Amino acid sequence: PEGTRWVGGEFHPQRCMALLNMYLMAIYGQKNWVREFYNNQVYLNRKAIEEAKIDLGEIQARAATFLQEFSGVERVTTDMTLRSGVWNENVIDLSRGTYRGRRGDLMLALSPGWTVVNDDNAKDRPKVVRNQAVPTPVIFFGNGIKPQHIYREVKAVEIAPTVTHVMRIRSPNAGDALPIPEIR
Repeated sequence: PEGTRWVGGEFHPQRCMALLNMYLMAIYGQKNWVREFYNNQVYLNRKAIEEAKIDLGEIQARAATFLQEFSGVERVTTDMTLRSGVWNENVIDLSRGTYRGRRGDLMLALSPGWTVVNDDNAKDRPKVVRNQAVPTPVIFFGNGIKPQHIYREVKAVEIAPTVTHVMRIRSPNAGDALPIPEIR
């Protein structure tokens, strides 16, 4: 509509990583501290960090603080934060959705409407970040489930426990939500 301003922009990971590496070089010396950027995750050069006897948590924290200042970056979570167990709702989702042995040192969450532009390969289609919730109906049907409308927000984490409850099997290991009470 007229007068509405779309908030968004382009996020260039290669430029971001180059600036991050220069920032870390100014602090820790002339080495390549940033290894790569993949799937909105920054992988630091662990070998160089170990050789320089730099605390991994410290360099991750400094890098996260620096990256947080970039336009379009909504939040940055460090691997050390995930390992520490001091979590909030956003960190819990990241922890469940990543494997410790393969996740990056820093995980970036971009603001909605921002497009990731890969400068290395012009053939890559830009990826637009759309991480705002979209209301979607959830329908359960089967033997013993009575027809009804539930007029409240049903969280996605409640669906698997509900299905397992209806099927009378064990709930998923990482699930900590209860089945939807209206379906019991």
